[in-house]
Amino acid sequence: RPTRIGFEQRLTGEVSNADLARTGFAYDYKPKLVTIEKLDQKTCYKLLLTAKKKTTPYRKILYWVEKDTFLPVKVQFYALSGKLLKVGEYSEPQPILGKNRVTKLVISDAIQKSRQSHLTYSDFKKDQFDDAFFSKESISDE
Repeated sequence: RPTRIGFEQRLTGEVSNADLARTGFAYDYKPKLVTIEKLDQKTCYKLLLTAKKKTTPYRKILYWVEKDTFLPVKVQFYALSGKLLKVGEYSEPQPILGKNRVTKLVISDAIQKSRQSHLTYSDFKKDQFDDAFFSKESISDE
């Protein structure tokens, strides 16, 4: 049976544009602590994230973060229908720019489990921008 998904959830591999560019957990979702549980030998907070707006890429996300470090461990993305679409697993934390950060994310298709995308983050750098960069006037129509 087909599963209805929003336009933002169209896939490129197992990763959609929403996964990479549009999913802002802290800004777009309201968190609720579900439970504290063990996951991969780590004590984790299991959070339910519900979308604040209908235009948010996913209406529901389950998100596990390590209790001691607050580093992400796992994420599950759900379709509008409530069906599980994708599962992400975070790994390989490294000290970068003064903080411990995960450097690998594997996103698996929850329906076709053999399909995966591997994202490796590297070459982190800190940039400074002039305040004018963030004004409406700096936006070009070109």
